[in-house]
Amino acid sequence: MKSHSYMMYGSTRSDIALVLRPMTDDDIPTVQRWNQDPRAFYWRHQNPNFKPEHTRVLFNKLSADAYCFIIEANGKPIGETFLVTSSAPEMVARYAGYDVRCINVMIGERDYLRQGIGRAVIGMMTYFAFVWIGAEVINIAGIQSSSQSIIDAFVATGYKVCRKEPIASLEDQRVRMMVELEQSYREYIERHRKRIPKREVFTLSLEKLQPSQLYISRARLDFARKWFIPSQRDCMDACPVKKINNQWILLDGHVRATLADQAGWLAIPLYEHQQEIDLEPYLADVKLCEEAGVFNASELINRIVPHKEYEERWRKRVIERKTGSRYL
Repeated sequence: MKSHSYMMYGSTRSDIALVLRPMTDDDIPTVQRWNQDPRAFYWRHQNPNFKPEHTRVLFNKLSADAYCFIIEANGKPIGETFLVTSSAPEMVARYAGYDVRCINVMIGERDYLRQGIGRAVIGMMTYFAFVWIGAEVINIAGIQSSSQSIIDAFVATGYKVCRKEPIASLEDQRVRMMVELEQSYREYIERHRKRIPKREVFTLSLEKLQPSQLYISRARLDFARKWFIPSQRDCMDACPVKKINNQWILLDGHVRATLADQAGWLAIPLYEHQQEIDLEPYLADVKLCEEAGVFNASELINRIVPHKEYEERWRKRVIERKTGSRYL
């Protein structure tokens, strides 16, 4: 099968460490075993004509136009997921001129069902599609209405139900609904905004902000340009900061700070984070930045790297620390 070189790192809300790594021919026997278990279809769009022995043929064909991943949880392969171009004639006609993709997820190991892994993987694959690959719309079709937990997982990650069609069940003669969901990149951007009341917002020079992130992803920077308008200062949401030892630490918003710097802004909107947080990770990151010679946000412009390098050199480190995992 055709493979790729993308790696992603993430975690569940209960801090299970997740890695999405490229699927290879060596993984096919394991994937075939998963497909022999009817419960493995819990996260998969069901096809009653599919047989486990078709697995190798399916992925040899699929991988020509899809990004296929193995899901690892705490170092163990537990499922697979892929992102594929939506090429059905109906989809091509409906979304003419748009890059439309579809996500499939299958959890193959029973012990890992109902632990939030499916939801987390949906989030990681949505990020991959929009930020890394440049998709404009993600459409999820073919989920039965009886699989409400699957629908809920997609809705929880920003998808909305856009279509329902009745289908007849051959098993019990009852009429069920086939549900279709979608999310656009504009909706994805809007969902990740955080609007702070104006009375809590202040501005500060980039040179007076200490970063707590050492690398900037070029893909994330390019994606942010979809909403960033340099001439409109109110297009940028305020970034969270914390004053520690008389120093303003940038907790998040490093991509926004870099965008502003590239656009010639001298200062950015900020708000002081008031909730209790564990400061140790941020202080460790600040120390790392200082050791690399990054003492203010205006120096981040020199730390832009390809997204693959960002995942490996920064995202992986963050997830390892968050989950306490040695499996990444």
